[in-house]
Amino acid sequence: MIDTIVLSFVRDLLTVIGAVTVMVIQQPVLSLLAFVLGPLALLGVRFLLGKVRLIMEMEMASLVEIIRVVQEATTGFRVVKSYALEPLLKRDMDSAIRAVEKRSNAISRIEAATSPLMETLAGLAIAGAISLSAVSIFQDVQRPGEMISFITALLLAYEPAKRLARMRVQIESNLVGVRMLFEILDHPIALKEVPDAIDLPAGPGLIRLEKVGFGYAGGPAVLKELDVTFEPGKVTALVGPSGAGKSTIINLIMRLYDPEKGRVTIDGHDISKVTLASLRKRFSYVGQDPFLFVGTVRHNIALGAEGASDEDIVRAARAANAHDFIMSLPNGYESDVGENGRNLSGGQKQRITVARAFLRNCDFLILDEATSSLDSESEAGIRAAVEELAHGRTTITIAHRLSTVARADKIVVLDGGEVVEQGPPDVLLRNGGAYRRLYEFQLLPDAGLESPTQSALG
Repeated sequence: MIDTIVLSFVRDLLTVIGAVTVMVIQQPVLSLLAFVLGPLALLGVRFLLGKVRLIMEMEMASLVEIIRVVQEATTGFRVVKSYALEPLLKRDMDSAIRAVEKRSNAISRIEAATSPLMETLAGLAIAGAISLSAVSIFQDVQRPGEMISFITALLLAYEPAKRLARMRVQIESNLVGVRMLFEILDHPIALKEVPDAIDLPAGPGLIRLEKVGFGYAGGPAVLKELDVTFEPGKVTALVGPSGAGKSTIINLIMRLYDPEKGRVTIDGHDISKVTLASLRKRFSYVGQDPFLFVGTVRHNIALGAEGASDEDIVRAARAANAHDFIMSLPNGYESDVGENGRNLSGGQKQRITVARAFLRNCDFLILDEATSSLDSESEAGIRAAVEELAHGRTTITIAHRLSTVARADKIVVLDGGEVVEQGPPDVLLRNGGAYRRLYEFQLLPDAGLESPTQSALG
């Protein structure tokens, strides 16, 4: 856009202005003829520009569709192969490409249409000017030199004016992308610091959710008047069915969202009034979907703590039960993990993300299904390491497998965005409430259910 304007548009525009100035000085009356036809050319170009905007917006949508198909085909290639979806994706891709081709051709036709429009109108203007000039010369109204000067200026303005008309189409095409870019940049930020935000002071690490209500994007309430306390230096486990609000609580504590009602505090400080950097540097996080950046194993572990030594990285990997498999890789810690860790298994990726959290060594530890991709042996090893890491830290863990949270200091059972019960695991088991039912269902999922075979033999 800038290149087109600076190198071409401004140069041709100045040329046209200079030529028109000479025309007006030499022959004011004849210049009116060009000025009458000029607006007609501008109206024609304006009509074409309206079509350009619509076509370019549709072409952008088609380009996004191409990117979507490529992304689905690459990230979901196992599903594509196993379900033989290649013909379906090929049809989607062909359709998207044909749409882009059709609209690109439409833009080219519009750009080409500006030349005949300008040629016709300019030809009429030049022919009219020459005819009137000839009549004026024969009537001794003007001298031949003035006529030649006027016609020369008119011809000099013709080519730049034609290029300007064509460039208007190019500029309008580029403006569609520019407008989309600035719509994103100008979109209001829903989550931002207050003007007088302070750094979160150091403290014991007490986290409270006080009368918190929250729903995603105006949807139904996920949390309803929730009151939960996470004791400093202790492990609190969040359990419950899918959709109960466990991950939402994590998102609010790390201030990825702000609650619609109530507030979240750390050591009595409302986290909406502290700086985001000072808040998030206090957290180590391991999610259920392990994510690795392009680079080496060492790079991905060291992201948890900039400037960490090799000894610190190895120590964190050992704690996460990852050192042995890392050393079995072709280049050890210098092995390339590939895009999002495609060169590693799911369990290996998750152990690297756990090692990253260990190396970060923060005041708060959050584990969101951190062992979901691990086998029983690896899970046992990481559980022991997590217990050591969690000592003296406020730890929040989410797990569907209750064996993972059996040693938590406190368990909070959620259902429908509300706390059903909470307390130490042994107490909840004795109470025979929701946690006891979850425990028994996982231990004996078929307890009390009569199998179809037994029913038939009945």
